[in-house]
Amino acid sequence: PGDVILKVDGYDMRPEVFEKLTDSIRGPEGTAVALWVEHNGTTLEPMIITRAALDLQSVSVFDIDKEVSFVRIHDFSEVMPGQLLHAVIDRAGAVSPQRTLVVRPDARKFIFDLRGNRGGIISAAYALCAFFSSDPNDVIVVIHSRNGETPVRVEHLPSVLRGIFAGLQAVLLVDSGTASSAEIVAAFLKQKGVPLVGKQTFGKASVQGLYLYGTLGLLFTIARYAAGNKEVEVDRVGVTPTHDAD
Repeated sequence: PGDVILKVDGYDMRPEVFEKLTDSIRGPEGTAVALWVEHNGTTLEPMIITRAALDLQSVSVFDIDKEVSFVRIHDFSEVMPGQLLHAVIDRAGAVSPQRTLVVRPDARKFIFDLRGNRGGIISAAYALCAFFSSDPNDVIVVIHSRNGETPVRVEHLPSVLRGIFAGLQAVLLVDSGTASSAEIVAAFLKQKGVPLVGKQTFGKASVQGLYLYGTLGLLFTIARYAAGNKEVEVDRVGVTPTHDAD
């Protein structure tokens, strides 16, 4: 903590914005990059680092028995929807007469765990909501900003994703650590009839903007959202579980 990257491959990064810095560090797997780092006020010798692919695991799953699977969603990353889809399809997938991929609702029961999930990329939350709804008019969230109200509906997601988990026998675990994007999913799934088990969620329903210049940054709220067709207020309130449990 507190270390500052001064140069990447000899190029001074201090005047650059955060995106320029990260783009300079990224590169083809197996190639090398040199970093000049300031640590406790002292510039260290350049470090040569070999680039490698990161295996992000946002979903873990295990089968409790022949009828029930436990699916832990750790965070809402870019890879989460795909990993979740594979986890469910591997256990309950089928091909419809129209040759499309579907989930057999009676095949297996699922426990989805969002406890301690602090959220992440909001588009991943939208995708997960779309998995549970085949109604294109279903409202996932309504975003309130200085420019007015903007509803995000299921129809805004690719049609191939819509409703693939509809009718799935599932429960969702939540607690006070369930926040932000995870609360969007919790509120939406509750409105779709999926039981929520646990404790009141954290209550964060705001969208932040991050502006960086060099080592300086400014984070502030640019919008707030209400969840689902009923526009449930989540911010500073949270989502109430269907069944309270420790």
